[in-house]
Amino acid sequence: MVEIVSEAAASGYDLFLAVGGDGTVSMVATGLKDTQFSLAIIPAGTGNGLARDLKVPLSLEKAITLLDHPENVRLLDAMEVNGHHYLLNLSVGLTPKALKESKREEKQKLGRLAYFLSGIKAFVGIQPVNFMLEIDGEKRYSKASEVLLMNSVTLGEPGRFLELNINVDDGVLDLFVIEARTALDYIRIFWYLIMRKPQHDPDVERYEVRESLLIAGRRLLEVQADGELIGYSPVRV
Repeated sequence: MVEIVSEAAASGYDLFLAVGGDGTVSMVATGLKDTQFSLAIIPAGTGNGLARDLKVPLSLEKAITLLDHPENVRLLDAMEVNGHHYLLNLSVGLTPKALKESKREEKQKLGRLAYFLSGIKAFVGIQPVNFMLEIDGEKRYSKASEVLLMNSVTLGEPGRFLELNINVDDGVLDLFVIEARTALDYIRIFWYLIMRKPQHDPDVERYEVRESLLIAGRRLLEVQADGELIGYSPVRV
């Protein structure tokens, strides 16, 4: 798809609509890199996280009406990995494992509930990993079960209870290192999220990333970005 979009941009097409989920939006955005073309989002996926964050209506008819208002165009931050651009989040640890457990048929049938059920399956037997993180050139070491880089706050859910002051266009990516080791740790983190005080949890470290990030573990770990498995660690953003 990336090549098709790039060829279309070079051929003179000047209106691009990504009809699908967050993975589709990311692929079309990658095809439009180094161009001045805008990208319209028509949400038709499972989570539609970016559309929710940008307040794009989930109704097809209402989303299309935004095309009549070019003043709604926003310049977004993005995460680049091996030439591909992602707009929502990237993670190593529990989330990629849950995505691997989530089958396409289940997502089509159950929607976002499929991610929740897969997350429960993935949690069983998960072990913290020793990570080396290089944040804007500065190295940090941590033993964590999840390393999550966020550009959008929704995580594929409709706003939910998260008030983390994360913006898609502020020039900063937010890195969360989740050092939870037990089910009780995750329950406590979830409670802090409900109370909108995640920064108070002792098992969650938060950093700002402005230029680059390297995530490396002692063993190969799967990496997800915008809801798609994209390879294995180490990963440089």
